[in-house]
Amino acid sequence: MNLIAVTSVATKIVAELRPLCERIEIAGSIRRQRPEVNDIDLVILAPDPTAVKQRCRMRCAPVIDGLSNATFRMSSGVQLDLFFARPLVPDLIESKPCNWGSVLLCRTGSLQHNVFLCQRAQKLGLKWNPQEGVLDPEGYVISSETEQQIYEMLGLPFVLPIHREIDWLTTHFPSPIPPIPPISPLPLPPLPPVKPDPAAVARAVADLHAFGQSLKD
Repeated sequence: MNLIAVTSVATKIVAELRPLCERIEIAGSIRRQRPEVNDIDLVILAPDPTAVKQRCRMRCAPVIDGLSNATFRMSSGVQLDLFFARPLVPDLIESKPCNWGSVLLCRTGSLQHNVFLCQRAQKLGLKWNPQEGVLDPEGYVISSETEQQIYEMLGLPFVLPIHREIDWLTTHFPSPIPPIPPISPLPLPPLPPVKPDPAAVARAVADLHAFGQSLKD
């Protein structure tokens, strides 16, 4: 489907689901404003994800029913993918922050953009787990609630969704993987000196003299 048509459908779905959600946003290739879109991706923070799924079943056929994601097939054939963010989980020792920003960042894409962020985190000695957030070397979540926080933690400026494509990234950011240096050819060992054989030299001179005489005749 083209971007304008599928955006209209996605906006109507968001309007129907919004009363059941604390937060809901269109992600995927629609958010990146790609000209052609294959499916509708929604990132959702809801007090009761089951209620959201039940609402979708009223008009769509379920395909996948998972804890953090669900997939439905609309009557038009368009696929609807729901990705559920986790709210703040309080704990006496270590509370898990809301992962809204990390899920939205991952599900917006593109794939190359996500790979770029993973490589960037690794270069800094960190790890980006899309379902959790940016983790420090000990595995603690240090950034996950907003996209802006994650970019800042990785030492990057905020990248607009429309620019999260490989062409824009390679133009504005150096590759985190250093280029492979050219391979220099190995020096060849010097050849040993060749001592001429006087007899062979005399024969070669005689052959050349005979060849010259044959041309004159």
